[in-house]
Amino acid sequence: MGIWLLLYCNMIVLTDGSRILGLGDLGILPVMLDVGTNNQKLLEDCLSIDFFEDFQMKWAFERLQRYQKRFCMFNDDMQGTAGVALAGLLGSVRAQGRPLTNYVNQKIVVVGAGSAGLDVFNMATKAVSRMAGAEASPQFFLLDKDVWFYSYCLLSNFFVPNVNYRISLYYGLITTERKGADPAAAPFAKAPGEIKGLGLREGANLVEVVKRVKPHVLLGLSEVSGIFNEQVGSPLTECTAVDAFNHAGENIVFASGSPFKNVDLAEVGAVVVRAAVAEELAEGRCDVGPKELR
Repeated sequence: MGIWLLLYCNMIVLTDGSRILGLGDLGILPVMLDVGTNNQKLLEDCLSIDFFEDFQMKWAFERLQRYQKRFCMFNDDMQGTAGVALAGLLGSVRAQGRPLTNYVNQKIVVVGAGSAGLDVFNMATKAVSRMAGAEASPQFFLLDKDVWFYSYCLLSNFFVPNVNYRISLYYGLITTERKGADPAAAPFAKAPGEIKGLGLREGANLVEVVKRVKPHVLLGLSEVSGIFNEQVGSPLTECTAVDAFNHAGENIVFASGSPFKNVDLAEVGAVVVRAAVAEELAEGRCDVGPKELR
């Protein structure tokens, strides 16, 4: 810090290291910096922002709820992810050739009830309220992971040597009937009456939810990979870019914050370009025919 050349600082990023890229506390000892100020002008400046980064979910929610109405605050893991996701959701409506107001009719399934998943869910819900009023009931469904231990020995509270114990991790629909649900997820839990007509129940797995709901959008906001397999990807898709196009064909928009290997979409690209040129030609703005691109 002694060789820092700039005289003014516009933003301070804080982290306690409890959630580094979703990996948790990796044992790194944080360096604590005293960045306080007794300059009243700076303290009262409405543009002074506290930027929270990589805080564990329970701390992230608690800090944000406690201070966000008193200070200008921003949590990138929660609000940043949610803002980008909402932009993608609204953009996807336009990509379907529908008016933006059709967003309120979109059926969305969110898998993962961590800080990012909950804030995406929250912001997406608020967008519906802004468009259709506070009484609107969005068709959004939230799933989170549950862990089940399969072994009769566990019921007796002891382990038997040389026996393979299987731990199964699956994602289930969150409803108001769930016991021990995270308080942060409680406002987004579905009431039994809301899902009865769909034939769903508390803890319904992802495949069941996708088949029954037939969502327009499937959002994966979990740290666990491989959740969206071919069984889920047949009606929709996620996973890698290759799997996305293999399962759902070329008529999709694929976006990811994680790096994937390039996909050879030569044929897909040619179709898109030909369609674009054909549209331009039909509107009299282009002299090149789509056949010339083959």
